[in-house]
Amino acid sequence: MKAGFSRREVYATVCLVLANATTCRATPPPPEADSSPPAPTTVSSDSLAITLEAPANLAAGRSATITIRLANRTDRTLDLSLRGREIVFDLIVSREDGAVVWRRLEGEVVPAILRLEQLGPGAELALEATWDG
Repeated sequence: MKAGFSRREVYATVCLVLANATTCRATPPPPEADSSPPAPTTVSSDSLAITLEAPANLAAGRSATITIRLANRTDRTLDLSLRGREIVFDLIVSREDGAVVWRRLEGEVVPAILRLEQLGPGAELALEATWDG
């Protein structure tokens, strides 16, 4: 059975997980019509841009790297309140019908550790995860 996920579903998860860092105001991208690698999807507030780099669709058994980039669009340092010694973020891979296939933090214990991260003017923070399909 083919298991796939869309950037729309990953986008929604990213917005929820990064809610402490920014407000996601834009609507998610429309579903992709083809299976070619999509352009990154960017969501911006007045100071922080979130870019999601992920395949538009994926088949079961095929791994994929998903990257989330936070970029400071201002000329001042931004203070981000994040969680974990290593920054904790969740990704969910689901089938087209919404059934969850994989959740990055499934079964993980997330320590209640506050991590303050400073993001200088024009700086970028990249978070990466690999789904093994």
